[in-house]
Amino acid sequence: MKRKHTRGILIFITTLQLIGFKVMSQDPYFTQFHEAPMSISPAYIGNYFGPKARIVANSRAQWVTTSNPYNTNSVTIDGKIKSFSDGELHNLSGGVMLLNDRSLGGALKRNSISVGTSYYQVLGDDGNQYLGIGMSGTYLIVTGK
Repeated sequence: MKRKHTRGILIFITTLQLIGFKVMSQDPYFTQFHEAPMSISPAYIGNYFGPKARIVANSRAQWVTTSNPYNTNSVTIDGKIKSFSDGELHNLSGGVMLLNDRSLGGALKRNSISVGTSYYQVLGDDGNQYLGIGMSGTYLIVTGK
C-alpha cells in the first residue's frame, strides 16, 4: 500500500516537472482597480446592473517625472449574453479586453487580447449575495529592446 502511494507521488511530481516551463508575469495595476473589472477576475464580466453592455477605458501613467515612465492602457467591452430569469438574477456574460502595457520607455512592451465568459447567480432574496464563476483566455505579445 505504501509503495503504491509513493509511486503516485512520484508520478505527480514528474508530471509537474514535465509540464513546467518558464513563466514570467507583470500584472497591470490600475489605481482605481474597481473600474477595471475584467483585469481583476473574469468572474466580474457582466456583473453589473444596467444596460446590456458596457465599455470601460482605463489609462495609467506611473513615474511620469522620470525619463522612462510606465504606461498602461486598456479597453474592455463586456455584456450580458443571456438572462435566465426575469430581471437580472442569473446571467451568462461575455467580454473582451485589449491591453497595452509599456515599461521603461518602451524597453518592455506588452499587448494582449483577452476573451472571457462568466456566469453569476443571486443567492439570497435580498439580492446582496452573488455566486460568480468565470474563465478567460489571453493572447499575449511581449517585445523588448
